[in-house]
Amino acid sequence: MAARDLPVGTSLEADDIASVRLPTAVAPASFLSPSALVGEVLASPVAAGEHLTASRLGGAALLTGTPAGTVALPVRIADPGAASLVSAGDRIDLLATLTTDEGTAVRTVGRDVAVVLSGGSTTTEPAGGIGPLGPADVGADLLGGLLVVAASPAQVTSIVAGAAESPLHLVVRPVR
Repeated sequence: MAARDLPVGTSLEADDIASVRLPTAVAPASFLSPSALVGEVLASPVAAGEHLTASRLGGAALLTGTPAGTVALPVRIADPGAASLVSAGDRIDLLATLTTDEGTAVRTVGRDVAVVLSGGSTTTEPAGGIGPLGPADVGADLLGGLLVVAASPAQVTSIVAGAAESPLHLVVRPVR
């Protein structure tokens, strides 16, 4: 588990990890040994005492537990402040607008997609490297409105086409 609060983008080191013994019946299914965690990068913030599992890590681990064929798609949200309101695990709809002679139409281009990476932190602590972005400060506009969502190939096509028409907006779906 996390030895202390760890911001998104932390490259895990041995002193970031606290080992605890749990009965097999209550251990997380995506448990990783401390040695397997060292050098991995967090895809979301983790509070002290939280389990460090595969679903908290960047890279291919972002898609842990998603249906076969799901891919991670970066999407830019028109309002970076709105993007900062969601966190990994939230479900959202993505909306695009199209202006025609008849007026403005709003179209859902991504329905019920899972956020797998978000800057949704309001701390001002340095986040460290986040993939190719390099060092960044975590804040309301960590990635300039960028989210990564888990999407099916059909959703990817719809979302990319919608993003070509207009900036994307998000709607947070209720927890099921």
